[in-house]
Amino acid sequence: MSKLIVTPVGKAVYPHLQNPDTRFNDNGLYQCRLHVDEADFNEFSAQVKEIYDKDYKVECAKKGTKVPFATSSHPLRVTDEGNFEIYAKQDALKQTKTKGLLQFRVAACNATGAKIQMPPVGSGSKLKMAVEPHTWNVTSQGGFGITLRLRSVQIIDLKEFSVSQNDTPFTSVDGYDGGEAFTNELTNDETPQVSKEANDDAFSF
Repeated sequence: MSKLIVTPVGKAVYPHLQNPDTRFNDNGLYQCRLHVDEADFNEFSAQVKEIYDKDYKVECAKKGTKVPFATSSHPLRVTDEGNFEIYAKQDALKQTKTKGLLQFRVAACNATGAKIQMPPVGSGSKLKMAVEPHTWNVTSQGGFGITLRLRSVQIIDLKEFSVSQNDTPFTSVDGYDGGEAFTNELTNDETPQVSKEANDDAFSF
């Protein structure tokens, strides 16, 4: 089992944390691209590379040959615009051979570390991600690769995703500032739970 590691603070880019993105995946995909500074990126990359290199050696030993590297994109990259990007994702629903249909959510904490209900996190929000590096060897993907499974986020500075007033039938209610969903701590009964089956081998990437 890969260990859970925490990213540095960065700015979220097109995050889908409260609701999964269903544009290209009918089952939904929670995801977030995080832009961090270069020094933090290099330090985090070293942690991921250590896990990647160790698992790659194990995979090569198991196959008895040098395993090719995957051709799919890597979760750590420098964008064309020069941003240092960390990408993590998590399927909302996943059909597995042994456990059936599994459902997942991304948990959230505020800046103090208290668990909260996930707010509508928008681009520009400052946050950390808790991710589980998961290595895999899939022929259709070109070979050996790594994915960062998104488990939870800590929201440092929230920039809420907003919809046009024309997209909602509701108007402002006097006496309320709309921040309760973000500031209120969860009770134990409300705490988001990640399925214990999240490490099922069939849930590869």
